[in-house]
Amino acid sequence: MKYIFRVILLLIISMSFNSYQNAQNFGGVPPNKEWSTHTINDVRIIYDKNVKHSADTISRIIHAIDREVPYSLGNNTEFLHLILRNENLTSNGFVSYFPYRSEFFIHGAQNPNAIGYGEWIKLLSYHEYRHAMQYSNFNRGITKLIHSVLGDASVAGIYNFLVPDWFSEGDAVFFETALTRNGRGRLPSFTSDLRALLLDSINYSYEKFRNGSFKDLVPNEYVMGYILATYGHQNYGKEFWKNTLQETGRLKGLIFPFSKGIKRNSQLSLAQFYHQAFRSYRSTLPYSSYNLKDNQFAFEKDANIKDEIVSYSLNGAKILLENTYDEIPTVYSIDDREKKTKLFELGNTTDPFIQVSDSRILFINKRVHHRWTNREFGDIWYYDTNKGTIQKVTKDKKFLSCDFNESNQHFVAVSGTSDGRYAITLLNEQGMVIDTIVPVTSEYLSSPLWGEDEQCIYFTSRKNGKISLQKYDFQLQNIQSLISDYNGTIANPFIRGHELFFSSSISGIDNIYKYDLDNGDIHQITDIKTGAYAPTLDPVNHILYYSVSTAEGKRIVTQNIYEDATSEPLDAINSFEHNSNWIPNYVELSKLPPQPSLQKPYRPFLHLLNFHSIYLTPDLETPKLSILSNDYLNTTRAEIYGQYFDADQSFKTGAELTYAKWYPELSVGADHRFNRTLIIRTDRNIYRIPKSETSLTGSVRLPLVFSSRQNHQFLNIGSRFDLTKEHFDPNHESLPDNFNIQPRLFQRSQGSITWQLTRRQAYRDIFPKWGFIFHGVYKRGWSPQISELAYIRSEFFIPGFFKNDGWKFRAQGQWNSDLAGSYLPLELATSSNIRYTHSSFTKGSFLTGNYMLPLAYPELAIPHFLYTKRIALNFFGEYFVSEHENQSAYGVDLFLTARYFNLLDLTVGLRTQMVNNKDLDFGIILLQNL
Repeated sequence: MKYIFRVILLLIISMSFNSYQNAQNFGGVPPNKEWSTHTINDVRIIYDKNVKHSADTISRIIHAIDREVPYSLGNNTEFLHLILRNENLTSNGFVSYFPYRSEFFIHGAQNPNAIGYGEWIKLLSYHEYRHAMQYSNFNRGITKLIHSVLGDASVAGIYNFLVPDWFSEGDAVFFETALTRNGRGRLPSFTSDLRALLLDSINYSYEKFRNGSFKDLVPNEYVMGYILATYGHQNYGKEFWKNTLQETGRLKGLIFPFSKGIKRNSQLSLAQFYHQAFRSYRSTLPYSSYNLKDNQFAFEKDANIKDEIVSYSLNGAKILLENTYDEIPTVYSIDDREKKTKLFELGNTTDPFIQVSDSRILFINKRVHHRWTNREFGDIWYYDTNKGTIQKVTKDKKFLSCDFNESNQHFVAVSGTSDGRYAITLLNEQGMVIDTIVPVTSEYLSSPLWGEDEQCIYFTSRKNGKISLQKYDFQLQNIQSLISDYNGTIANPFIRGHELFFSSSISGIDNIYKYDLDNGDIHQITDIKTGAYAPTLDPVNHILYYSVSTAEGKRIVTQNIYEDATSEPLDAINSFEHNSNWIPNYVELSKLPPQPSLQKPYRPFLHLLNFHSIYLTPDLETPKLSILSNDYLNTTRAEIYGQYFDADQSFKTGAELTYAKWYPELSVGADHRFNRTLIIRTDRNIYRIPKSETSLTGSVRLPLVFSSRQNHQFLNIGSRFDLTKEHFDPNHESLPDNFNIQPRLFQRSQGSITWQLTRRQAYRDIFPKWGFIFHGVYKRGWSPQISELAYIRSEFFIPGFFKNDGWKFRAQGQWNSDLAGSYLPLELATSSNIRYTHSSFTKGSFLTGNYMLPLAYPELAIPHFLYTKRIALNFFGEYFVSEHENQSAYGVDLFLTARYFNLLDLTVGLRTQMVNNKDLDFGIILLQNL
């Protein structure tokens, strides 16, 4: 009986949460790519033929892991398809459980504080393949039984519900740290925010760390998970997480099996385990507080959560790049009276950073191809401080970082190539390429800087798990290593005169160092206990600006470099790991090559169908059970389904297929609906006879993306044609003799357009501060009667009176023929309790207004079930008008934003409204329905 109950519980969970991870980039694959594939153990790697070297590197790592199985979670392996994306510039990768597949984006970040100073593709391989190991060894017992019946979606839902994200990511960070000498666990920048909190005696509850906060700085699940995963590995033996994960997959403990697994294997509750792990981590920090004085802060100190990323001194003013909970990354000018003037918003970028060169503030803007969204571009832009304008220098290039020399009017930039390599390019002021001064190489190049004499550039290079500072001499046309094979980061270099400043983790904590370009001496400039980053210099006042981790985020501080710098140069560059008691011992895998695998062409058209899941769309009125298919490149999806309609107790079975490899998306579908009733009205009687319907559907859609900098912009144009044939007996016994009626053929077509232009939202924004959405559709019924319907909806967003409040206005209009309600799906909709009948009008419209105001950010928890994060008030009004009537509603919504089951963020409101000035109604409303 207990076993049966477990199965039922897992079925409910899997059906409820199985859509959680299915949010991937569908149809964004550039065409005309020549794909190759080879198989290593239980992994098939699919890749552009230009990146075979990356595929070979991944194969060697997977082979070594599978052979030696360090920090084993079990012996299970599920066959995995791994796709290499070589045209993205975003540093990312994922293992999707629904369907089970993986993608690696092969270009890494410019800032080594984000991903370390090792080789990106290796770090990515260790991290993401660990996710595959987690999934494979969770999938056992009852979970595996359900998987064998329902497929990937069921296990995705079960895994996401039962296994916390901090374990998935934290254990993967632990794994990459143990198996490399430069994983994120070895980076002091990775835990700098956590150290700042602990040194400020801030200790959050488990629920707060698990679910985040709108008002406080909370390190993400990677950091939290790394601390907990490391504590488990190092204090409870190599079987601890293996047993906990496998017992969770078997649903041992029934309710909350993961936390009960921790209890069973450590004798500690999950909350106790969490607090003990963080106390243990805090006790190993070799200092009791961080040594900052209030007068060191460059700008007014406040308690708002924000990151002051970098500051420059320019013409008597300070230039500040700042990111806050209330604003997207923005560049400001601050005068000597602390007056803050907004210059521009940085927008979407591969690395939120700027370079200042005399009158230009340089940055890289990232955008995607307007149709092939897996093709990303990085272009050079700058803000002209003299003119107050923004200029775009290049178009559709793949630059990652840059610098500009005001004297020779030349840019120097690092570019990524389609084969996953890098080069340094020289460009003129108009963005035309003059020369490639550092040719394409497998070394990871970053942060190019002009020297003061215009005769050289400086840059960093990462190779074989180490980083170097290098110099290119234009006269000699050669490269010289200034700091070679550095076991630490060299980040955010900055040059003034003969001095080069940079941030480095070499001492075990990130601090600022100075390299003398004349004699090669290195001085440590700062001694910050939480981490110092992004140095710049005011050469007139000899003031160094740099960013420091605090409990309220990153803050810019100042320091006189001649009064406070270390007097003696460092004798040698020796690497010390920060808090080495908390870093796993390095496990070196043998370098035996895998058995050679035959490389062969991969032909996507032969692999379009991959049925992987049975999926339930939970709906009380129209539940739908589907068998789903997605191809591995994510260009084709298909569905075979059955659906129930409660309104008339009918059933529908059908199939759909969408192909997105071409410029337009093409969809076809067919279905048959049973158990319908045909109602025939005459002057004296109403007759009801059974009928069914068969439908064929074809559609074309063109999804386009024009997003750039701070705006999201999408354009979707589509058309659709439906044929529906009735089936019934015209001589049915219920009908009178000589009654003439024949099955009808319904023909319908429609065209639609949707245009969205909205500003990127800050973390605490509920509505976009600016934007509009336009949706228009025209429908026409061709038979058995001509019918028409036109519908337009426009939504507008404008800022409110404070930081995160805002207005949303919506206007809808529908114009339809008299018979439209009988033959065409209607569009006009209300979010209030205004009651109207579609058949009573041919012209109708709604005007709706909402004003949303955040009230408070309470953080209350019902463990495992609910964690509250925000309360907001929404004042609304809605007005309906047609040729026959006018109606109105107004009222107030009290919205609660909360995370449910530590997994789902949902904003739900309690609505109180007055309808037509006489009826007081109450109800529930979701934020997305406003």
